[in-house]
Formats: sequence, C-alpha cells, structure tokens
Amino acid sequence: MIFAFSYIGFTRDFSFEEYVKDSRECPILPEEDARALKDSELGKNIEHLFVARQLYLTPNLKIGDVAKATGICRTYISNYINQTKGMSFSDYTNSLRVEYAKTLLTRNMENKKIVSIASREGFSSEQSFYRNFHKFTGMKPLEWVKQQD
Repeated sequence: MIFAFSYIGFTRDFSFEEYVKDSRECPILPEEDARALKDSELGKNIEHLFVARQLYLTPNLKIGDVAKATGICRTYISNYINQTKGMSFSDYTNSLRVEYAKTLLTRNMENKKIVSIASREGFSSEQSFYRNFHKFTGMKPLEWVKQQD
C-alpha cells in the first residue's frame, strides 16, 4: 500500500501546497451551482480550449495544465467534464485524441502509419494509443480502417 501511494505521488504533478491553494481558490459548489457550471462561461472556456485549440493533442496533458491555461481551478474543470461528458478528465482527453486519430486514418494512406499517428495525437506510447483506441471504438486501429474502406 505504501508503494502504491508513493508511486501515485511520484507520477502526479500535485503537492499538498497546490491542494491547499486549489481549495482556497475553488470552494465546494452547492449542487445547484454545480449544475449551472455546465452552461456557464467557464464551461465555454473549457470547451474552446479543448476543441478549438486542440489542447488534447498536447503530450502528457494534465488537468493542472488546463487550469493554468484557462485560469479555472482544477475542481471546476473536473466537475464540468464529469457532469457534461460523463467521464473523467483523462478519458475525455483520450476520447478526443481517438476521434482525431480516426480523422487522420480516413484522410489518406500516408497518415495510416499508426506509430506516427499515435505520437501526433499526444499519446505517451503506441501501446497507450492502441489501448485507448480499442476502449473507445471496440476495435484495433487497422480493423477500424478496413471497416471504413
């Protein structure tokens, strides 16, 4: 158990100081305020950053990076994604990456090199790309491509 906590702590870019700062900046929202977050300017800023600016293509993207880019605290970003998308931050990011990969795979034969696509989309490894592609499509990338032809 100690190893698990140590590993998680080592791999996360999160400290107690950041937690304290985040909790001061982001008070816990009442239920009705949390629902209102979906339709707020904060939500529009998050959507714009992810979709229009394609932030999801950034390798090793963390929720803290989005918080810094938008000026919105991590708690609100997490709540917004959980409520509107029905998934975690990392799942949402990876789902957008997979959708982008699908567009690259359908464009032309040059873009069908899986290794180059995996690195272009921000996945940390080819294995991560394959795992997430299968998670969101139910198929391997080459199977998906053959189905599209």
